[in-house]
Amino acid sequence: MNILDEFTTYYTKVGQSNSVCADDKFKSFVTSFIQAETNINSHSNALIVDVHVVQEKMNDLKLRKAAGHDNIQNEHLIFGGSNLAVHLSLLFTAMVRHAFVPESFRFGIIKPIL
Repeated sequence: MNILDEFTTYYTKVGQSNSVCADDKFKSFVTSFIQAETNINSHSNALIVDVHVVQEKMNDLKLRKAAGHDNIQNEHLIFGGSNLAVHLSLLFTAMVRHAFVPESFRFGIIKPIL
C-alpha cells in the first residue's frame, strides 16, 4: 500500500460535487448576487465619513491618556495631521460600506479604579 496513492484517491473525491451541475448553479448564483449588489450600490448614496468630522473628533481627544492594546495614544492622533484624518476617513467609510469591523477594533482595556 502506497500512502501517496491513498491520499490522492481520498482527496480527489473530497473536492468533487455530489450534485449535477453544482458549479454552474453556484456560478449563476454568485453572478446574479454580484450584479444585484452592484446595481444597489451604484444607485444609492452610501454613507461617507467626512474628513472634517474625523479631524474635529481627533482634535477633541484629551491629552496624556493611556494607550490601548495597540499602543496608540491620543497624541498620535491629535498631532497626526490632516493626512491621517484623510486615511482614517477612507478606512471608516470602507468599514461602513462593507459592514466590516476589524477584529482588533473589538478589543478594549478596562482598568478598575478600586
